[in-house]
Amino acid sequence: MKKVRKPSKATSKDFSQPLYSKDQRLRDRGRDLRRHLLEEEGVRLYSRGVLAGLPRIQNPKRKRTCAKTLEGFARTYLTHVFNIPLSDGQRADLETMQIVVLEGGRYAFASPRGDGKTSRVEAAILWAALYGYRQCMVVVGSDLTAAQEVVDSIKLELRTNEKLRADFPLPCWLAALSDDVALRAKGWTWGGQPLIAVWERHKAQLPILEGADGSGCIIVPRGLTGRLRGMRLKVGKRAVRPDLFAIDDPQTDESAASPSQVDTREKIILGAILGSGGPDKTIAAMLPCTIINHGDLAARMLDRKGHPDWQGSSRGLVQAWPDAHDTLWKTYQQMRKTESHEAANTYYAENREEMDKGATLDWPERFAKGKEVSALQHAENLLCDLGEEVFSAEYMNDPSEKHPSVYELTPDLVASRVHAGRKQFDFHLKGTRSSPPRT
Repeated sequence: MKKVRKPSKATSKDFSQPLYSKDQRLRDRGRDLRRHLLEEEGVRLYSRGVLAGLPRIQNPKRKRTCAKTLEGFARTYLTHVFNIPLSDGQRADLETMQIVVLEGGRYAFASPRGDGKTSRVEAAILWAALYGYRQCMVVVGSDLTAAQEVVDSIKLELRTNEKLRADFPLPCWLAALSDDVALRAKGWTWGGQPLIAVWERHKAQLPILEGADGSGCIIVPRGLTGRLRGMRLKVGKRAVRPDLFAIDDPQTDESAASPSQVDTREKIILGAILGSGGPDKTIAAMLPCTIINHGDLAARMLDRKGHPDWQGSSRGLVQAWPDAHDTLWKTYQQMRKTESHEAANTYYAENREEMDKGATLDWPERFAKGKEVSALQHAENLLCDLGEEVFSAEYMNDPSEKHPSVYELTPDLVASRVHAGRKQFDFHLKGTRSSPPRT
């Protein structure tokens, strides 16, 4: 009879031993972030105070100042993005987003294409994450690919932005050393303590360490029509629910033209998304958008009567057209189309004072330097090149209203054909009024 060997004490699992044995700690010395920063990067650590043992901040005053203002953070740490003066409307957006991040609330804002809506949202997410104002942030796009692009941009800043790395060293150094590879982010420790950082395509989790910037903060992308209801994400051993949603341009051209798709997406935002925070959570929600069609999702979310709990703001590229919009500028556009851009530019230079009179622009610094000389010229060029219909929708958030035919039924069209005095179940047959038999 063959004897069955019993497992030796050396090979049996002993649950009384620490999770990290001495041998494993020795193997992991090369993955200790504190050791790496000290020996390879020359980073100094605090030796006393509440930050003792953590990496030194290069400019503490700059960091403290930017903690108080989202606009200051964006203009200080993201100078390559916010490299020209902001418009009054952009400043107002940042101020409102700051309140939403800190106190909770809902803010939908529409601005022209190219106005930097997404860049402002990305700045707000970075600010909320690195200062620890929010714990679990979900970027929602019209689809997963659109949301992923926003998250990738945020991760790129964490990996490559030297100013951020100087003042938020621990999370940004780990992001840089991961080099956007999921496996390289795993296994890092801090003096033997696991940091449990995650740097995957569909999830970025900052390292968990007491006193560190944004400890355990999560940023994930989701498509609007994907899995959103009842979201719970693991942070170490804890399960957390989202406390900030950035719903970036949540509609497509196709969905904006379909009342049923607009209804579906609106219900998802109001139910599955904003209802997922839990009873003890104050949800912060930001929704940058562009009105594509009358009554589309963006128009509904901006409607204070329909959604009084949302703060709504809508801006166009031109606040007031110039007095010469229908005279001298028509000549300019004709020259731009039939002669050359240079000829049109010369005409504008010769008549600029009269052509500018009466105009008010949302963002005076928005024009292509070297090719244009003013924001008004930029707006008139867009109007000339794109046509009034596209320009009104994409740059003025005021799309021209289309009147549907009887073959394109909409609720408004059906309601307009209903006789005001007709009662329910009353109908006409061959010119006579009839009612269904009573039962």
